Order: sequence, then structure tokens, then C-alpha cells
Amino acid sequence: MSKRTALLLTAVLAMAAAFPGCGSDSPTGPSGVDVVVTVQGIQGSMSFSPGTATIRAGQTVAWRNGDSVSHDVEEDTGAFGTGNIAPGATSMPIRMSVAGGFAYHCTIHPSMVGSLSVSP
Repeated sequence: MSKRTALLLTAVLAMAAAFPGCGSDSPTGPSGVDVVVTVQGIQGSMSFSPGTATIRAGQTVAWRNGDSVSHDVEEDTGAFGTGNIAPGATSMPIRMSVAGGFAYHCTIHPSMVGSLSVSP
């Protein structure tokens, strides 16, 4: 199994396991999320804050839409994705099990780009 396939499988399983807890109204996102990246708007490389989030393998990341329109997040090779995130909502958490650099973008607004740096 390739690293990307393993990451995708882990992300899907993490989202499925987290589904029952998705109703959190916490301003930083659902409980149990290690890092929350804020979607700031259609601003190219400044669309996400932080623009490059740093986490450790095994931690979870979620995206909170701080903009007034819907966005999504998809890893550039398709290894993970959030689906649409409504204004004010937070995505399901994604557990990053593989170390490496992961560039992502909003498929609705492709100029919106960010990245994850996952350390071992």
C-alpha cells in the first residue's frame, strides 16, 4: 500500500469515527482536534491561517470557515478532502498518520492554497 493510499484510508476512518461528535459549537472546532486552520477568504497563498500548519503524525487537523461563502479543502493529489464547509462551520477532523508535506487547495476557488507539514 502506498503512503498516499494509507493516508487516504486513515483520513476516511478518522472522519467516520469522528462523525458522532460533529455537533460541537466550540469556536476552535470539534473537540479532540489538535490543530484548526482558519479559512480566511479568497486571498491566494494567504487564504488559510496558518498558511502552513505544522502537526505531528497521528494528530488531527480541521478547517474552520471564517469567510462568508462556502469553501472546501482538497490535498493536491487527492489524498484527503473535507467536502464543502459552510460559512462559520468546521470540517470533520482528519488524522494525519503519514509524515511529509501536503499541499492543498480549495476546489471551489483554486487560487486558495495552503499546506500541512507533518513531522514523524
